[in-house]
Amino acid sequence: MGLFDRNKPFDRSQSLRAASQAKARGKHKKALALYEQVLALEPNNTALYREVAPLLVRVQRSDEAWLSFRVAAEGFVQQGFIEKAIGIYREATHFLPRESAAWLALADLQLQRGHREDAVAILLQGRRHFRSRRQRPEAMQLLARARNIAPNHFEAGFDLARLRAKMGDSSGAWRLFEELVRIATRRQRRRIRGAQLRLWPAPSTACRWLRTAVFGR
Repeated sequence: MGLFDRNKPFDRSQSLRAASQAKARGKHKKALALYEQVLALEPNNTALYREVAPLLVRVQRSDEAWLSFRVAAEGFVQQGFIEKAIGIYREATHFLPRESAAWLALADLQLQRGHREDAVAILLQGRRHFRSRRQRPEAMQLLARARNIAPNHFEAGFDLARLRAKMGDSSGAWRLFEELVRIATRRQRRRIRGAQLRLWPAPSTACRWLRTAVFGR
């Protein structure tokens, strides 16, 4: 009987049904194995990569999950389905919120649609998932991209300047703070001078803070 089972022809439809049923029952490993059988025969099946990606997250294969999300999204982009690709990247940021490339890719697609404000909002949303010391490079990458899109965005610039200072780039942080002073409101200037005083406590920064607090300059 086992011999006949091994020689039984592969039934694609049956495998997909069984995978769907296993997924619905929470049997993620079984569902994934069945989908991967089909995917091995259909390596260009964009829809299957989308099915597989969340399952890979659930079985803690995050690197492969991101690759599957990306392949699925890029496949839809090549077919001209930008909205579907955006949906996939949104799903990727949900399942893999600490994958900075997912936030960047989603923002880039919003830019392709001409939605600059949405792109910046996505990058700032993504930045909130990178809070620890070791995640500062990813946070800075997202903030720098946001400033590239919207150079006068105060919050992105202010956050980036603070992170640069914490990463040891004092000169770069100071220059960015001074750039922001030129476009900031009075309240924002007070925030900048206060941050500078905390980061570089000295008579000169104290004088700048006092001048801004009193005269708004």
